[in-house]
Amino acid sequence: MLAGPCDDSQMRWFYDPSSDSCSQFTYGGCEGNDNRVVVGIGDGEDWEGGNWASSNLTHTTKHNASVVSHVCKQAKDEGPCQSYVTKVYFDAATGRCREFSYGGCLGGANRFSTVEECNQVCETAVADPCVLPPEAGTCSDYIRQWYYDPAYDQCNQFAFTGCGGNANRFETRRDCESRCKRPELRTTTTVAPQPQPQPQAEPECKTPTSLEPCGNNVTVFYYDAESRRCLVSGFGGCEHPNSYRTEEECERTCGAFRGLDVCGARLDPGPCRASIPKIYWDDISGSCQPYAYGGCNGGPNRFSNVEECESVCGGTGP
Repeated sequence: MLAGPCDDSQMRWFYDPSSDSCSQFTYGGCEGNDNRVVVGIGDGEDWEGGNWASSNLTHTTKHNASVVSHVCKQAKDEGPCQSYVTKVYFDAATGRCREFSYGGCLGGANRFSTVEECNQVCETAVADPCVLPPEAGTCSDYIRQWYYDPAYDQCNQFAFTGCGGNANRFETRRDCESRCKRPELRTTTTVAPQPQPQPQAEPECKTPTSLEPCGNNVTVFYYDAESRRCLVSGFGGCEHPNSYRTEEECERTCGAFRGLDVCGARLDPGPCRASIPKIYWDDISGSCQPYAYGGCNGGPNRFSNVEECESVCGGTGP
């Protein structure tokens, strides 16, 4: 903490590592150092506004999780100046740190010097990796990783390209399940479920599929007859009978949507909050319309794109 050489009397806060707390001091109004913020974060105090220096914000991460969470959920704010300095902000919608052009003055608190610093502060404080959609990334490597699928409460393999992506990525199934899988409910009595009649599965649904790469780098889905679920392979693009371009196509052919009137079903985004862009058939307008899918459960009236929706239900796009 440095008061600076000027004579103004501005009340500011600084982080004192000896007491692991923030204390007030009188700032002279010029120079000084980065250990200076407008609003304190002492015990019992809430975030009120102002501009945090990212180095100071890092100090507060493990002790003031609610404050850090508030900062990381803020929208990016370039500020009114026009210096165009490259900075990094945390995008809470995707759970990723992204670059942006900072104007050089004022602006929001969600601002960091590097991606590493942003990840250190925000990734664990805000993003729940278990609700994020899997992202292959933007590079060209082929690395087998695991992601959690909240719709089925299971961890699946996918192809990670080596950079980019998001936090829903684990090196092993065990890591994925220990972080995300819901605990099993234990009961004192067991009641055998009544068998439910199922529509006859298409022959391709029982065809084994291969997870070997075929060079097309296209994410595809296949039906796993053993678990009776549609799983993403991430390695596809080659011709195979048990291979589907979208999860919804797989579900309609082999999975939970098989035999259902998907076009007549009401819109149901599901209980999760991932906000994944999807398409549904709107009976009232007779057209395919966009909506935000929560990422788990939800109804069968769901398509990945307008073309898929129109091919199944007809009509014209939005």
